[in-house]
Amino acid sequence: MGDSDDTAVEFEDITDGNSSAALYPFDDPAADLVIRTPDGKHFYVHKLVLSLVSPVFAGMFTLPAVENLNTQIVHDGHPCVDVDDDGDALYKFLVWCDPRCSGVLSSLEHGQLALNIADKYGAEGVIKRIGEALLARKDWIIEQPIKLYALAIRHRWEELARLSALESLLIPLEGRRAIPEFQHITGLALQRLYDYHASCALAATKVATQFEWFREVFIHSERSPLMWSSSMTRQSHAEPCIFMPTLLSGRTWRTWWYNYMVDAAERLNRTPRGSILLQAGFLSQYLEQASQCAGCRQLQTKYITETEKFNQILADRVELEVSKIPLIISF
Repeated sequence: MGDSDDTAVEFEDITDGNSSAALYPFDDPAADLVIRTPDGKHFYVHKLVLSLVSPVFAGMFTLPAVENLNTQIVHDGHPCVDVDDDGDALYKFLVWCDPRCSGVLSSLEHGQLALNIADKYGAEGVIKRIGEALLARKDWIIEQPIKLYALAIRHRWEELARLSALESLLIPLEGRRAIPEFQHITGLALQRLYDYHASCALAATKVATQFEWFREVFIHSERSPLMWSSSMTRQSHAEPCIFMPTLLSGRTWRTWWYNYMVDAAERLNRTPRGSILLQAGFLSQYLEQASQCAGCRQLQTKYITETEKFNQILADRVELEVSKIPLIISF
């Protein structure tokens, strides 16, 4: 018989007692491939599934064998390939690939680990579904808006970027610090976020300092902002309550109400959201000041009721004006 042209392939079985199978469903002996991570985790996977999810894996499985390769690694009777990914991160990615799993994010960090692996392997479908899951987590958007803005810009998720930018208004510019996620977005995208904050701050501050909108709000109401003007029933009020060296919108106001509006404007300049005016303790301190004036004290019930209503109107007006400010998205 003549010599065969076929090259003998030597199989190296690396199965040992120290090997660690991954959690369900990546411990399935019916799989046709094992992926091994540097930390000793072995993932039993199906090549067809990974090929459909990732063009990188698809290319890996369809490439012709390297010439003169005479050794193939085998684990537990399955072909085995090594990757340099952390086992925990790889698991968090694979659960978004396998139809036996439901992709659920237990934390934002969980999502970031899965996204990093999905980026590496070009798994666009996984990236899209993780983005949809993040968009549904309003609590994370409120708690970590700047981080989510950066993730949204990186992955071109416009709706999440806009929601995150809006929530970021509650974080003063001077309190912000660089975060690792900024490495993956452009300086222009970050500047757009800062410009948005500045524009919203200007619009919100105008609500508390320029009262042209009063007429629009109160024209059909029995309430009038003039009730806080020191020119009304001036004689019955103590001097500290009526003396105002600074005019606000062309009128002299009661001192406590003026202080309230100045404080509101300062808060809105730093954090331009209406909700900042509804925080516990903000309004009550000025109603307490009003109670120190005999004239205001006579109308204390009315002042409390009407000022609380006005504070809500003011907060709503801030939200309205901020909603008009455009955010320019730069991916």
